[in-house]
Amino acid sequence: MVGEVRQVPPDEVLDQLRIIDPARTALLSDSLPITLDDPGTPGLADVFYHNPQSIEITVNRQAPGLLVLSQSWTPGWQARLDGSSVPVYRVDHALLGVYLPEGSHKVSLNYNPRGWQWGRPLSVLTLLGAMAADFLLRRRRA
Repeated sequence: MVGEVRQVPPDEVLDQLRIIDPARTALLSDSLPITLDDPGTPGLADVFYHNPQSIEITVNRQAPGLLVLSQSWTPGWQARLDGSSVPVYRVDHALLGVYLPEGSHKVSLNYNPRGWQWGRPLSVLTLLGAMAADFLLRRRRA
């Protein structure tokens, strides 16, 4: 958890990483719903479930902050905060981040890229088509 977020253009993120303490400050190209400018003491999160496609985390924080995960940011990550959908931020050019208001929260992250959304139904249709073609060929031979 970090309490300070600096908004910088994407082409300046790597240069800025050299001069900040990433344990206290995060760099974003997007804006947050609130200004976070208190580096304070970094907060901790308790990860209670993790696999390559999903992460479950509990957090108790006395002030708003940005949860930063050592997970590679790629399009397709979706987050839920206490059951409600929230944005996933690209932090420090390569990591995942989720804005958290103060208090106790449960954060769920799931990886569901757009390609999977199309790929699954297409795979099922392809399998059904192959099975139908096999059935018709066997029937024709008999």
